[in-house]
Amino acid sequence: MSAPKVFVNEVVRVLIVDDEPLARRRLRRFLDGRDGVEVAGEADNGRTAVTAIRTLSPDLVFLDIRMPDLDGFGVVHEIGTAAMPAVVFITAFDEYAIDAFEISALDYVLKPFTNKRLEQALERALERLREQRAGALRERLECLLDAQEQRLAKSSEKTPEKRLRRFSVRRGGRLFFVPFGDVDWIESDGPYIRLHTGERTHLVRDSLKRLEGALDPTEFARVHRSVMVRIDRVEELRPLDHGEYEVTLQSGVRLKLSRSYRDVLGRLMTG
Repeated sequence: MSAPKVFVNEVVRVLIVDDEPLARRRLRRFLDGRDGVEVAGEADNGRTAVTAIRTLSPDLVFLDIRMPDLDGFGVVHEIGTAAMPAVVFITAFDEYAIDAFEISALDYVLKPFTNKRLEQALERALERLREQRAGALRERLECLLDAQEQRLAKSSEKTPEKRLRRFSVRRGGRLFFVPFGDVDWIESDGPYIRLHTGERTHLVRDSLKRLEGALDPTEFARVHRSVMVRIDRVEELRPLDHGEYEVTLQSGVRLKLSRSYRDVLGRLMTG
C-alpha cells in the first residue's frame, strides 16, 4: 500500500508513546521514511509523554492507553483537550474504545496491530490534519485581510492622496491580487463587491462607499449607487430619459448612469 499523501512541504510531526519497547520499535519502523511524516520523539510512560508533548509540540500522538503511573487518558487530561495534539490510541484492551472516542480520539488501534491497520489510522489522522490546516490557513488569511482593510480604510481617511493600487481576493483558502488596472467595473453585491475583469469576476468583502475614498477619482467614477466604472474603459455615453445616461464599456457591457451621479459626466467625457 502506498504512503498516505500530505500537503507538499507540510511535515506532520509524530510522537510515539508506549511503555513496551517492541511496540515503539514497530511504530517507528512503520513511520520512518514516509514522505511528509517525521518522528519527533518517543516516550515510555505518561509523565514523559506530557513533557514531550509540551516541549516538542507534535501534530499527532500514537498513544498507548494502559501505562503505569499515568495512563493515556491521564496524559490527555494533563495536557487539556484544547491543547492536545491529534491522538490515535493504541492498546491491547478493547474495553477502552468508548472512552477513547468520547475524548475525540481520531482512531483506536488494538494490539497486536498490523501495518494495514496502522496505515488506515495514519491516513485518517493525516486527512483530519489536512482539514485543520486548511481551515487554519483560511482563518489566518481572513484575519490578515481584515487587518489590511482596516489599515487601508484608516489610511484613506487620514491621507486621501495615498491611493490603493490592487485588490486582495480570497479563493479556496488562497490569496490573489488583482491590479486596479485590470478592473473594468465594480458592482455592489450585498456586503461584498464584485470586480469585473474582462470575462472574469472576483468577489471581495468591501463596499463602494469605502472604495470612493480609497480609489483615485481620475481612474474610477461611481455612476450608480451600486456601480463604479474605470473611466478609461468607457467607450460611449448615450443620453436616456429623465437625465440618465447609458454607459457602454469597451467590453460591450452597458450600464446606467443615474441622474444622482450626473456630476461625474465631466470626468467620463474628458477621460
